[in-house]
Amino acid sequence: MRNSFAIVLLAAMTTMGCSSSSGGLPIIGGTVSKKGNGKEEVDLRTKSNAEKPLTEGEVSTGIGEDPDETQEDRDAALRLIDTTGWHPALAGRTASGAPFGYLVCGRSQSVLKNTDYDDFSDIFGVICDKDVPNKTFDAILKQAYTGSSEPQITTNRLKIGDLFVTDYIYSFAVKLPVNSPGDLAGFPIYEEVSKGLKTIDSQLMITKGKDTTFPGKGVVRSLEQHYSMPLAKGAGLYDTRTTLTNTYLLMEGSQDVNLSAEHLLNPDATEYYNATRQIVLGIKGEAPGFSYQVYITQLVVINRFDPERLVKASADLAALIPKAVLRVVK
Repeated sequence: MRNSFAIVLLAAMTTMGCSSSSGGLPIIGGTVSKKGNGKEEVDLRTKSNAEKPLTEGEVSTGIGEDPDETQEDRDAALRLIDTTGWHPALAGRTASGAPFGYLVCGRSQSVLKNTDYDDFSDIFGVICDKDVPNKTFDAILKQAYTGSSEPQITTNRLKIGDLFVTDYIYSFAVKLPVNSPGDLAGFPIYEEVSKGLKTIDSQLMITKGKDTTFPGKGVVRSLEQHYSMPLAKGAGLYDTRTTLTNTYLLMEGSQDVNLSAEHLLNPDATEYYNATRQIVLGIKGEAPGFSYQVYITQLVVINRFDPERLVKASADLAALIPKAVLRVVK
């Protein structure tokens, strides 16, 4: 399980490196902005079925962009989002009327399906019922770290199979004193987290690699990260891996809800992982002056014969992320 917490850390780092000038979307925070000459440019790595351009004067709600979806389907989706009784933050809508809940699940899944990077269906299966957030996501938000107690790291899946294959999904959230996820761009979160994560008996180090931004819709930022985990619960390890984080515009011009997604590069050549995946969702809070960052991480670890120790090390290191972010923002 070599770098389980690495994903979480990356989240912090990407956010830190994002700013309105760089066009980044927060992993831990940051802002997405449209750059260049105003013309929309879509990353060439997105598939040909990327979202249909809006006609002049048309506003996207994030619902109904499937050509096979009827108006009745769209109306039903909107009613469901209004009446399911989730966490109050999910009852909100963007200025153009897009429901926060639909952007979290429906829109985010649609965006990631239109890329060639990885399969995030297991992660969305934890927090969503089709296109809408479920009670698990509600619970993650309600346990968001505010600094008054210890961060809550929730184990959403732990499967230990034959031949020492471990499939581990965990999650946590942090509630931050900023008006919207985009406001985190001005804080030095990247500098704080890039110092690495270290407990008494575990350690994770991170180095930022290639960093690219793309103006307009589609993939707006791509960040390569290099992880090294020399120590886990007192055991010496030689764990290294490289991941790529892509940040996405869920709705042009809105910072109320945003998404970053990280995945493992070169898994066939990575000794201890079949997969590492993480999404980080930024959501405007239910009251002015607050926003949430929600992290859901999946690790598929191979060739490690002590999975319980690695799971514990991952959770311990992950708990340092919300502390670091809140420390900088406050």
